[in-house]
Amino acid sequence: MAKTIAFSSSGSVSAAPIRSAPAKVRRIRRLSRALAILFTGLLGLTLLAHATILFVGLFLPDHIYTSEQGAELVLSSADKATVGMVALSTQPLITRLAGAVDLVLAAIPILLILWHLRALFRLYAAGTVFARENATHIKHIGIWLIAYLPVKYLANLIFQTAGGLDTKWLHAAGVYGVILGAIVLVIAQVMEVGRDIEEERSEFV
Repeated sequence: MAKTIAFSSSGSVSAAPIRSAPAKVRRIRRLSRALAILFTGLLGLTLLAHATILFVGLFLPDHIYTSEQGAELVLSSADKATVGMVALSTQPLITRLAGAVDLVLAAIPILLILWHLRALFRLYAAGTVFARENATHIKHIGIWLIAYLPVKYLANLIFQTAGGLDTKWLHAAGVYGVILGAIVLVIAQVMEVGRDIEEERSEFV
């Protein structure tokens, strides 16, 4: 049976069945289950989307158009690419391969953020709230939020070096991600310190 941490009036810590938790905790668990399902779905959709684009870029390059602004997927002849964009099929093989590397590298931080969010809310749903695993997942979320910008730069640099046209890789979302990642890292550190304090207190009870 899942357990939660309960505090007695004397300050001692004891394990109590999760069924005795207050209504707020049960609502948190229900919401966390829903969020875990949501992030599982987003993780799957993100994987599918990137795999689709990777397949099209490598084997159906007539449907990918690139420019300085980025790339655009054109699924049918009825769709029209933005003016100034060039079909990936007209570019050298090395450029197409570099584009695939660009796509894979840039996707890694996003996929790992979703993975750790899924794992974090699965812990919450199971009644594990202040364990060391929670802080670890939060820390990794912060790390990958910060890492997205340099990883995106490296991925784009590889593409440009191979003749890719996408030069405007820097967007405000990446900068905001670095700031948010730093905040999340601090929150993870606070959680770890708080847990260490509680563990020390429990040893003296």
